[in-house]
Amino acid sequence: WGVYNSAYSSDAYGKLSEANPKEFIKRIEKDSTYFLQGIATDGQTKTYVTDRTYNSLNEVPKIAVKAPSFLPDWLFAYSYPQNVNKDGILIPGITDEHNRVLPAPVFPTPVYEIIGCLFLFSILWILRKKIKTPWTIFGIYLVLNGVERFAIEKLRVNIRYNSSGLNFTQAEWIALGLITSGILLTLYSLSSFNKTSSQTNNKN
Repeated sequence: WGVYNSAYSSDAYGKLSEANPKEFIKRIEKDSTYFLQGIATDGQTKTYVTDRTYNSLNEVPKIAVKAPSFLPDWLFAYSYPQNVNKDGILIPGITDEHNRVLPAPVFPTPVYEIIGCLFLFSILWILRKKIKTPWTIFGIYLVLNGVERFAIEKLRVNIRYNSSGLNFTQAEWIALGLITSGILLTLYSLSSFNKTSSQTNNKN
């Protein structure tokens, strides 16, 4: 999932409510050990539940974006109740194995990826009969997939790697590789097609 959306807060069950910056800070202070140590206090015990930890609450990555009235709030903020990662604080009354919810709502980036990939598929579906050059569609796919992944990664929190003065996450480096490969493949396929067409015309 993505960074925290500080325009919302959520209760112990993951129910959303709009929040101002002070209310959001108050909410994460309540479960400060989660954000600072990755630990949830479950009654008398302490359980390590996440590796997304920060040196101070001020460093918790957050963006405040409220959902437009015509879109559901969960599209912009979601607390992942009963998530499969077993990440978060205990949900009262839930005894299932997956009984945790994030203490603050995040941007649901997996949903954005689904929407982005469906849009990508639609573009390729429209182009499939218009482009006859071998490998061109695949090259376009690599470019679009790389752009989609790079954009989504801006809302995620991952380890960043420095190389040649550039500071990107692993997924961003892979996305740049996809974009570069797609551009080169598309240019190669088009140039090969033009060369073949030119040779055919000369023979005729």
